[in-house]
Amino acid sequence: MSRPRITPFLLASSLLLGTAALGGLVTDSNAEEPATSVTIYSSADPAGFDPQRFIGQQRNGGDFNFASQVPGFGVVRQTRSFELKKGLNEVSFTDVAAFLDPTSVGFRDLTDPRTAVLEQAFKFDLVSPSKLLEKYLDEQIEITVTEGDGIRIIAGELLSSSQGRLVIKTDTGLEMVDASDARISLGSLPDGFLTKPTLVWMLDAARGGNHEIRSTYQTAGLTWRADYNLVLNDDDTAADVTAWVSLLN
Repeated sequence: MSRPRITPFLLASSLLLGTAALGGLVTDSNAEEPATSVTIYSSADPAGFDPQRFIGQQRNGGDFNFASQVPGFGVVRQTRSFELKKGLNEVSFTDVAAFLDPTSVGFRDLTDPRTAVLEQAFKFDLVSPSKLLEKYLDEQIEITVTEGDGIRIIAGELLSSSQGRLVIKTDTGLEMVDASDARISLGSLPDGFLTKPTLVWMLDAARGGNHEIRSTYQTAGLTWRADYNLVLNDDDTAADVTAWVSLLN
């Protein structure tokens, strides 16, 4: 699992004391919208939340499932192209945020608003030994175990994988093996095994062709904090302000 990290951004401006000003961004109304955008919200108490200290605690034995502890969240919007046929289509929207909240997912077909989501599933298979073995239940595997000064190879159908014990059906009967003392050989990854967080939709498209699909969702594990440095001039009438915005991801 990836460790939390901080990304700093530097903002600099000049401030004339006693004067307030509002500024706005001027954008090209004809410019294309970005394919991916992220808005980060923070609920942190600036006086009580130190991102550097938080990361230090995590790296020194804290809970690496830290997302629920981060005081904030992000809202992600992504637009991607998919080739759909008229009727039912199974679409995989891959590489989404690992801490995505499936109940917050929004779907919009920018090409044809008539496209409807019939089913949705959020799938994320961590490539761990236990997860892999679960995918190989009722499949053929091969195990090498040490017996004295030699080795023995057990080949057969995996019936069970629980608490480090494997039950294998061989031509001569059932074998129970301690997985911690064995070398396990598996075939290629099973169909449908996902190593990246993925939204899987069953869509009903009114027409075929290339469709621009926009998805929005909320994810945990994100927050931000701003730190400011103010330097006065010699006669204390103006100051330069430098701000660091730290994003915790």
